Amino acid sequence: MHLNAQVFRRVSTSMARGLNLGGNSITHGLVSGDVVAFQRAVSVAPRSVRAKWLCEVDVNGMLISPLYWAVNDGKMAIAEFILTDLLTIRGDMTGYYYGRKELFDYHPDLVQQLSTKAPELLEVGCAPGLPTG
Repeated sequence: MHLNAQVFRRVSTSMARGLNLGGNSITHGLVSGDVVAFQRAVSVAPRSVRAKWLCEVDVNGMLISPLYWAVNDGKMAIAEFILTDLLTIRGDMTGYYYGRKELFDYHPDLVQQLSTKAPELLEVGCAPGLPTG
C-alpha cells in the first residue's frame, strides 16, 4: 500500500474516533454514515429545535452544517433525510414547525452548493420547494 494512503487512512480513522468520543449522537450518525442512527439521534429533538439540530452541530466548539458535512462526505442518504425532514410540516399542541426558513438561514448558498456537489438531491425531488431548474 502506498505510504500516502496509509497516512491518510490513519489520520481519518483517528479523526473519526475523536469525533465519536467527543461528539453527540448527531455527529456519531454523520461519522458512521448510518442513516438509521442519524434518524434516531434526530428523533429525540424537541420539535421546536429539531430544525436547528439538522442545520448546525457543534464539533469541539466549531459549528458545522450536518447537511454540508453529509454532502461533502458523499453520504447522500443522510443529506436526503436532512432535506426531507427539514421540509416536512410538523405540529404539536403549541404550534406548527416547518424548517424551510432555518434551512435557508443556515445555508444561504444551498441551491448553488447542491447544484455543484449533489445535483441528484435536486433532481430526484427529495427537496420539495427547492427550485430544480
